[in-house]
Amino acid sequence: MDSYLNVAKIIHLQGLDELAKANMLTLIVFKDKKDKAGDPYIRHLNNVSESFKDDKGKCVALLHDIIEDTSFTFDDLIALGFSKDIISTLQLLTNDLGDYDKYIDRLIKSNNILAKKVKIADLLDNMNLNRFEELDKTNFDRIRNKYIKAYIKLIEDLERRILK
Repeated sequence: MDSYLNVAKIIHLQGLDELAKANMLTLIVFKDKKDKAGDPYIRHLNNVSESFKDDKGKCVALLHDIIEDTSFTFDDLIALGFSKDIISTLQLLTNDLGDYDKYIDRLIKSNNILAKKVKIADLLDNMNLNRFEELDKTNFDRIRNKYIKAYIKLIEDLERRILK
């Protein structure tokens, strides 16, 4: 387990609300991590979070990669006092299937609109070509073949639900 868990437990003991906990936790855990463009990873999490007006959306957006990209578990997040609703949304946003297409399909089949909105905001930030100083073929192919495809599927799902 990360040595960060002890710091996280202290955060929990401070009696902070979920958004404040999520902010502090991501600042600590992602402090030294970089994204695929070489930028501080926290910038991506903040960009996704800024897509939301409500605290719950911001909280989920900040934490959407914590299980995949750190040693934190859902049990750790529960122990830190995050609600069942936040946890269940994060479970949908965590690719634990090993297959990205199946992961996106599972997300689409769910009725969790917040999870879909966070994933769309995540994809939009990941597809932002301006974050790359130099866009190489590997990054371009990942954006085209993975992110754009998933984005279209999620947008089409939301469109079907709205026009129902």
